[in-house]
Amino acid sequence: MIRPPANITSPSYVHKLVQLLQSEFSTGLTWLNRCFAITLRGVTDEGTHYPQIYNPSTGLNEDIRPDVDVSSYAFFETDEFEIPDYNESIEETYNLSVTFWGNLKQIDSTKNYDFTSDLYKEVIAILKSTTSYRDEAINVKVYINPEDVYSKYNDLIEKNTQFLMRPYTYFKITFSIDYKGRC
Repeated sequence: MIRPPANITSPSYVHKLVQLLQSEFSTGLTWLNRCFAITLRGVTDEGTHYPQIYNPSTGLNEDIRPDVDVSSYAFFETDEFEIPDYNESIEETYNLSVTFWGNLKQIDSTKNYDFTSDLYKEVIAILKSTTSYRDEAINVKVYINPEDVYSKYNDLIEKNTQFLMRPYTYFKITFSIDYKGRC
């Protein structure tokens, strides 16, 4: 699996918010190995879908399906790419989701039980905090069923099911958040 591509040089709107959240997750979630920005949907030759990310350094869309060589990773999703009316200082509400996948044994080999709920509680604590550029997340929901977590990516449910069994874990958190940033 690729490393997350370099940040967008001058992001705006939802991309800026996601980049700031990536930074918060990278700092606050010591167990998180990689954090990707907003994903795209790739299509296999068989017509199934999988998550991918645009890599500006190669100019290619890169596959980011679960990988045994990566202990954990996350990626963001949104359907909101509308640009709000321009204003030098802007406050806009975005509906986002962030999906996490990981190998519990690699995240913490001292634990012999499913500690997925501990992981998503750490994520929620970050989302529920406020910063100078955003309010706390609202309408926070956690999904743990594979059909809900990977609803846009049937390749993971239909073909790569070994990554949906223990010791692996996965969850999706959906939320709304007010971004108080500059364009």
